[in-house]
Formats: sequence, structure tokens, C-alpha cells
Amino acid sequence: MNIEILSIGDELLTGFIVNGNAAWIGERLTRAGHRVRRVTVTGDRDEEIAGAFSEAVRRSQAVIATGGLGPTGDDRTRYAVAQILKCPLRFFPEYHDRIRKRFEERDMPLPESNRVQAEIPEQAEPIPNPVGTAPGIAFQLGKVPCFVLPGVSAEMRVMLTEWVLPRLQGSGPPEVFESRLLKTANISESGLQDRLHGFDSLFPGVRLAFLPRRAGVVLRLMVFAVSTENALRELDAAEEFLRKQAGGVIYGRDGEEIEDVVGRLLLAKGWRVAVAESCTGGLIAHRLTRVPGSSRYFERGIVAYSNAAKMQHLGVPEEMIREYGAVSPETARAMAEGIRNLSGADTGVSVTGIAGPEGGTPEKPVGLVYAGFADSTRVLVERHRFPGDRHLNQERSAVAALDLVRRALGGMQ
Repeated sequence: MNIEILSIGDELLTGFIVNGNAAWIGERLTRAGHRVRRVTVTGDRDEEIAGAFSEAVRRSQAVIATGGLGPTGDDRTRYAVAQILKCPLRFFPEYHDRIRKRFEERDMPLPESNRVQAEIPEQAEPIPNPVGTAPGIAFQLGKVPCFVLPGVSAEMRVMLTEWVLPRLQGSGPPEVFESRLLKTANISESGLQDRLHGFDSLFPGVRLAFLPRRAGVVLRLMVFAVSTENALRELDAAEEFLRKQAGGVIYGRDGEEIEDVVGRLLLAKGWRVAVAESCTGGLIAHRLTRVPGSSRYFERGIVAYSNAAKMQHLGVPEEMIREYGAVSPETARAMAEGIRNLSGADTGVSVTGIAGPEGGTPEKPVGLVYAGFADSTRVLVERHRFPGDRHLNQERSAVAALDLVRRALGGMQ
């Protein structure tokens, strides 16, 4: 069923309140097999609300609205619905009694203004509100069912779950929804797009979305199908294509983080890892050790932030730092080798860079980072340039180093 979400309130238009209700409703409807085709935000005036409903029913099979059911002068949704239905408001004494009891439970007098919350358009049906004062409103515009719920999230969620969703069930062809996240590292959104040409024509039933996140681009696959089996079959085929075309930049799926993947690879080899960090300040070690069971493969971590620490604890030669600088491929290489030799671990990982906002030069700008990997047979160093603020650069540097480990252990380097 194609559904439109209508969010009512001037505070949403001005940006003083984030429209979290629409996001939550959209997610619940989608998982129930419905298709949210549009989210509309309108102000609190009667004519704006009525107009938004009139437009929504022309392009949707159902409309779910939130907001404007309170007791104050700017809560105008019930009046707009009455205007649309061309009927007066009807007073429901039983709902007024429920409101009164809620106030009595709080040892508060019932204000006269709350009476309007027990008024529903005569041609509409009240939606019970088990956790708040204002009932919702259910009505038909032509053949299109419409539902109005309170803007208070806790009330809206219960009413949608317990009343609206059961009403929508069976109102259209049965469909199931399945989705999958594929996480990538060290590739831009446009660079990833260039590798995935032909996807839409090969998989017309699967929606592919590119979601740039702080540490990388996430690919979301979405599919509606007649059965879970069919949906998963389409997702599996689409994922296989994406992994092949992306060329190894996909490291995980759904809730899987890059440190989970690295941990599994280390366990599979029976290896232990040691980490030498400079600009990330221990973030790589933190990510590795927040995985349960990481003591089986994590040996130690050293934050060698100063040049003296790099020389004293990692054995980086003073002349190397003097000639090439602390932020250089030579130093990253020496750090990875140094931590491996010092710890006796199977592999050493290093990162050195300029997180910012200060410390950059034309030759070595803020965001320049080198990540290193060393095992018994080789040393790998990669250069990165991150255009973010200090915290973002640190986060991306940690992911870059962990991704280097992932590719090295997985035979992709």
C-alpha cells in the first residue's frame, strides 16, 4: 500500500523540532510491507492542513498525520478535518472522563481548554489513546483511509502500533520488506558509483541507496517482494554483484564493524596484533578492544604522540624523523616494524598524521595521514588525505588503518 505521512506543526517548518516522528513512522510502515511515497510537512493553519490532506489523498492509498491534537489555540487539526468532512465536531463524554481521570491521577484540576480534546469530527472515528489525553482521528476521504495521531511521540507510537497498523493489514497486496547494509572504507561516494554501473538494469526490483557516513559510504539495499524467500534471494544476488564490482572496498554487512572483521581474520590465522598510534591517540586500540574476546588477538597498544616517544618506545631513528618528519611513509613504516618487534606480535599496525586544526604546512597539510602494516614477510604503507575536522580525521584515520589490516590479512594487498 502506498502511504503518505503528513507532519503538522509550525515548529517543524522552522526547524525548532526535528521531525523524528516521520522517520519512525516511515520505518515501521516499511517493515510492515507498505511503501511510503512522500512525507509532507505543513503549518498549523486550518487551510494549510486541509489543503495538505486534499493533495495527499489524490496520490496515496492511505494518509497518516501527526500533530495538532492538543488543547491549545495552535492545535488546529481537528478543526481542519471537520472542514474537510463538512461536518461539526462531536463531543465524546467518555473521552472527556478519561482525560479528567488522568488529571485526577496527577492531583491536578482539569482545565476547561482540555474539553476540545474530547471533540472529534462527527463523521470520523476516535482512535483510543491509552497513554495520553488526546484521542486520534480516523476518517475516509473518498476511498482513502486517513489517520491523525498526536505529535507526542510516546502516544503516537503506541497508537500506530496497536490501532493503525492492524487496520492497514490486508488493505493491499501482501508484500514483505527486506533490507541490507553494506559498509565500505576508503572510497568516495562518486568513486563507488562509478564502479557500480549497470546495477539498476540488472536488479530493477532492488533499490540501492548511497549513504555517506563519517567513516565511509554505506550502501543500503531495499526490496519489496511477495515472500521473504524471494526478497532474500534478490538481496543475495545484488550483494554478490556489488562485492564483485566494488573491488574489495566492502568490508562488512548490517551491524558488522570493521574491527569485528579484523578480529575474525586475526583469529582465523591465530595471529596477535600490536598497535602504534600517533594522531589517533589510542582510537585504533579502543576499537579493537571493544570487541568481546579481543584479548585472544590484541597484544598491546602504544600512543607514541611525541617524536621522543616514537624514538624511545618504537625505535624510530632520530635521523629518520629529522630527515623525513614524524608524518611520513618512512616513519609509519618504522612505527609498524617497531611495535611488532617490541611486542613479539605477529603483526604491527601504525598510524601517524596531522589531525588538525593546526600543524599543517603546504607540503604536509592538515588531514595528511600514513597508515602502516608489518608482518614477518612485508611492510605496507598507505597515504591518505582527509578533509575533515580533528575528530573526523582521527576517526577516518583509525578506519583506514584497520582497513589496511583487513586487506592485508585477507589477501587483497
